Amino acid sequence: MKSLLRTIFQIVVGAIARVRFYPFFSFVLRRAISEHPDNVDSCDENTITVLALSPEGFRRDLEVLAKSGRFRVLLLPSKWPYRIMYLFYPRGLRAMDYLNPASDSKTMSQKKALHRFYLKWLPGLLSSCGIDCVVSYHIRVPMDVDFGMVADQAGFPYIVMYREGLFASGPRLRGKMPILFERFGFWGSHLIVHNESCRDLTIETGLAAPDKVSALGCLRMDEFLQTIKAVPERGHDGPRRVAYFPFSLKDYPGASFPLDVFFPMFCDIHVTLARLAADNPDIEVVFKPKPKVLKGWRIHLDMAFAEAGIDPDAIPNLIIDANLDAQELILNSDVVVGLNTTTLLEAGIAKKPVVVTFFDELQQKAYVDSIKFVEAFDYLDVAGNSSDMVRLIKGRILDGEISEEDLAGRREMFAKYVSDPDGGALDKYSQAIANLVSEGSAVTSPAGRA
Repeated sequence: MKSLLRTIFQIVVGAIARVRFYPFFSFVLRRAISEHPDNVDSCDENTITVLALSPEGFRRDLEVLAKSGRFRVLLLPSKWPYRIMYLFYPRGLRAMDYLNPASDSKTMSQKKALHRFYLKWLPGLLSSCGIDCVVSYHIRVPMDVDFGMVADQAGFPYIVMYREGLFASGPRLRGKMPILFERFGFWGSHLIVHNESCRDLTIETGLAAPDKVSALGCLRMDEFLQTIKAVPERGHDGPRRVAYFPFSLKDYPGASFPLDVFFPMFCDIHVTLARLAADNPDIEVVFKPKPKVLKGWRIHLDMAFAEAGIDPDAIPNLIIDANLDAQELILNSDVVVGLNTTTLLEAGIAKKPVVVTFFDELQQKAYVDSIKFVEAFDYLDVAGNSSDMVRLIKGRILDGEISEEDLAGRREMFAKYVSDPDGGALDKYSQAIANLVSEGSAVTSPAGRA
């Protein structure tokens, strides 16, 4: 049925596109664009109206912008730009072929045709909606790129707020990024990344010129950083709590971590933590997986528990919940445990004891290059095996003191790999976007700007 509807859509809407009945597309997109639910009611002449492309792909950044009152955030679901894109391109191409086709290829001819089509009506639509700029969450989203390139040409800056902050955090990942950057290219007005390590890599690889990329921090960290400043040693009632942010086996490709090495370690960590809870009713152990990997992670977890003869439902102080707020969990825990996740660095600057499951088998050269921000481990507690992990957890429950030297190192690592530990990302984004909008408003395009 979906295939039939898609075919009918292609035929009918394709015919409308061929006869260049542009008002139809303006009408459809105008109805598709919606207000962000967190937009504030009071707006003034300084409020910047942002159109978020593919809003489903953002994390909490759009929420932060909308709640600030400095931005009016509009949302355009990805399905409509996708549908328009496929009126011009065939389905099934690789992302790089849509994004960066060869100059003499058929795909480049199709890209130019799509851009000519957009240029006839898109500037008028953006202007009539009061939009000042468009934003996307990544450089690799094909329908956002073509939409954004035309918007930029018409004087509406196309800004990419790169949602990932760890792409320069480990040798293996860092080595892969230049290949991906070359394949995808960057076609926006400006690229915003979270930290200087990411900015440096984009410049080194030629993805963006120094004046086209800024490290402005991570918007969704501002509130967390304000909280730990206001209540730096926030506690909680009830039993001692250990928060574990687990990995998924999908996080580690077989070429880096063979399953015969990694799955036993997966089992060892999860089973050991479950037994820690079972043997210590006064310690609550919380597993907080990422929702996007929950299904696969839970399959492997159940396999590990079944093999060990563990019934998680019989351990009341073992909590498994993917929907918990990670930062609230950090603040309300006594010890944080994990690997290859920014939650360790977040817990680090919140003065929480952090136990890293950097087991001995991972410290071999074949695997260590896939571990993120290893240099930060100097300021955390590193467990070489499951016995170490339990020893460190119990010791840190009794003594959670963090030295000033370690705290300074944690802040340095947070700044390098996450965001400015002093916060203020929203102010930086506001100023940068305002400057880009001001520059864009001076652009003269064939379609003009209202």
